[in-house]
Amino acid sequence: MNAFGQWRRILARLVLLSTCLAGAAAQAETNLLTNAVLAPSGGSGSSTLPADWSQQGWTTDSAGTHQIGACPAAPFLCDSYAYGTDTDGQPYLDVTLTSTASDWSYTNLFFDNPLPAAFGENYRISLSARLKSGSPGTVALGFHLYDGAGYLSEAATNFAPQLAANAQVADQTLAYSFQVVSNYAGTGRTPTSIQPRLAIYIPPQSCVSVRIKSPLLTRGMHLSSVGIDARTGKPQSITAAPGQVLRFTAGLQGRPLSSATSLVTLVPVTGAMRPLVGTLQPITTLPLAPLSHAVSLADPNVGDVWQVPLPANARAGTTYSIRYALQDSNSGAILALQADPDVVTYGSAGTPTSLEIGQVSIQTGGGMAIGQHFHGHPGPYGGDSRGTAPILVTYDFVRSHDSGNVGGTSWWVADTVTNSPDGLYNWTEFDHWANFHAASGQKKLLVTFFGSPTWASSNPTSGNAYGIPGLTAPPANLSSYGKMVKATVTRYADRIFATECWNEPSADPTGYFNGTGTQLADICKAVYTNTKTVNPAIPVICPAADLPWVLTQKTSQGEPLSQFCDWANGHPYDATGTDLNGEDYSVDRLGDFVDLMKLQLKQLGLNKPIALTEWGMFCDDRPSAYHPTHFHFADSATRGDLLYQMLAKAKEKGVVALGLYSYDSGTAAYLGNANTQCQLGYEGIGNYLNGAYAYDATTAASVTKAVQDFGTPLP
Repeated sequence: MNAFGQWRRILARLVLLSTCLAGAAAQAETNLLTNAVLAPSGGSGSSTLPADWSQQGWTTDSAGTHQIGACPAAPFLCDSYAYGTDTDGQPYLDVTLTSTASDWSYTNLFFDNPLPAAFGENYRISLSARLKSGSPGTVALGFHLYDGAGYLSEAATNFAPQLAANAQVADQTLAYSFQVVSNYAGTGRTPTSIQPRLAIYIPPQSCVSVRIKSPLLTRGMHLSSVGIDARTGKPQSITAAPGQVLRFTAGLQGRPLSSATSLVTLVPVTGAMRPLVGTLQPITTLPLAPLSHAVSLADPNVGDVWQVPLPANARAGTTYSIRYALQDSNSGAILALQADPDVVTYGSAGTPTSLEIGQVSIQTGGGMAIGQHFHGHPGPYGGDSRGTAPILVTYDFVRSHDSGNVGGTSWWVADTVTNSPDGLYNWTEFDHWANFHAASGQKKLLVTFFGSPTWASSNPTSGNAYGIPGLTAPPANLSSYGKMVKATVTRYADRIFATECWNEPSADPTGYFNGTGTQLADICKAVYTNTKTVNPAIPVICPAADLPWVLTQKTSQGEPLSQFCDWANGHPYDATGTDLNGEDYSVDRLGDFVDLMKLQLKQLGLNKPIALTEWGMFCDDRPSAYHPTHFHFADSATRGDLLYQMLAKAKEKGVVALGLYSYDSGTAAYLGNANTQCQLGYEGIGNYLNGAYAYDATTAASVTKAVQDFGTPLP
């Protein structure tokens, strides 16, 4: 699947997307575009593009056709152009695209023919843009790359959300930088020409209009300006506990010479105003290629990864500005920076010496809760050895879903009966599970209220993947279901970390929920109200499914489901972070997944923390060019670093809880893969061979270190 296809289903739920944080370079710089004049090549009144500009469209309909002008009823993608002078006196080009196709489409707007590109030089394309009112699309700015063999690749913001909801009333600056390197993206090829372009993405059967102003292409090996790259964005309000690892990514557009060393420092912005380690003294200088900005990088279009322990004297309750500075490697002098206008800088007005690339808030409980799923612990589970095998990882919470002891709602055995008006329960296995994982007072239990016992199901004969008739149907009696929730939360209240409404429901009845959106909302209301009745402080986690679909459902009383859960939820399988060089472990990025969840919440007018109650890797994951070995076939150290960096990225993105799935589950049977090497658990620790489980201590140690560096200490 190409990159566009990867995002198509997610983007289809987005209406307006978020802002890019890159700033425009000074207009005094030489513009390398052959023609930056926004006027039609055919003269006044022409609907053509400016001279040397071009456009190429694509639609997923096999019969789709692209044309200029009015759009017929057949599956077409049609463009029209209009020119004028904006209220600020700047000329503009309005590009309007109409799609009658049944799926997402896109068009590339090229600002020039392919231009020669010199090895080692940094090229930056920028422009001012805004989506006109009612436009539901998104854009991505970047370059097409070519060498002697023809088209090589694209270097772009990977369909990053770049225009915010307020873009209809304000221009926003978009920018993207690219440095010409050898062996681009591990291909063994070196770009010799670049073609700047803006990609515009159009939902099915809709109209998108983008206003473009001030296109500018510049180059230079010296650091002509410093800003935050559109691809990674500017990290805000990272939270960490004293002594934990501070992990963030700052994509700095513009590259200095290799003789300059990057420094990072923390300066208080709240609390005591004395610098933590000195205004311009680094916490540490990391000898990593992305931080020295050497031109020999395989791919410079990655964020600079900073992953350093917070100093021991970092003060809880204090917010620090994360400052970036450059130091001459020979003299040790701090170099002056030219910064984009919208970047916060420090130093004299004419020659700033550092810029803010983020903030970190120090909190005693500032970590991310890192949890586990156990199919077989404490056991027994199907007669195999999982329940007796050692647990080699530490964890902040354990999720009940798919546990051999408490999966579904197996402890609920009868409705209201004589002498038991609130229902009849068999707590034996639940007590066994709870006592094994959490001592009294340890809030480690994430109880997922998923499924209806056959006797309590509204559709007791319906089938499902679990082979338990009626399990995925809603309960027949919602009041009785609510009593079950209350009884469960009451029994384990001092050990419950959170409760969760259902598991992976969707509008597809063949999945894990065979009911309507209204029934789902009613179930979540029952889980929420009965949890809060026992203890209002216990978080209730929203169902993990298509986020806009879930949170727009309403109860039978017309109440939005969103008011009956505290944390938004997702299950980003196969989505990873980056290595310490900033290179992706996988084509699927965890940071992009979380960013899209945040944007979807913003669209819905919601401000909820994000939990990811399941994460794992399938045997058919999509490794990147930099780490081409599939996760389950990689060595222990590589798997361990992938897990550690994935958890670090989740922490960086502000995820409040992440559950690894699963310590002791195999993937081969699910995928029909008979290769025993691919029978590792989804998180790469357990390995089922010859009827028994073996466990990888090296990979497990990386998870334990991540819990130490990014986790939340138990209360």
